[in-house]
Amino acid sequence: MSRHQGPTCRLIVHLSGIDWSDDRERATAKLLAQPGVLAVEVDYAHHELPDLRNWLIKEATSREQDGEDP
Repeated sequence: MSRHQGPTCRLIVHLSGIDWSDDRERATAKLLAQPGVLAVEVDYAHHELPDLRNWLIKEATSREQDGEDP
C-alpha cells in the first residue's frame, strides 16, 4: 500500500541552467529529497512553458464544457 493518501498532481519542471540537471541520478535524488515529492521521471525532451500553459487552459475549458470541475 502506498504511504501517501490523498490527492496528487503531476508537475513538469524545467531544470535548464541548474548545475545538477544533466545528471539523471543526481537530479532524481535531489528532487525525491524534497517534501511531498513521491516520484520523479527525468525526461530530457524540450517543453516550452507556453505550450504547457495552453494545454492546461484547453484541459480546464474542456472539463468545464463537460460539466466537470476544472
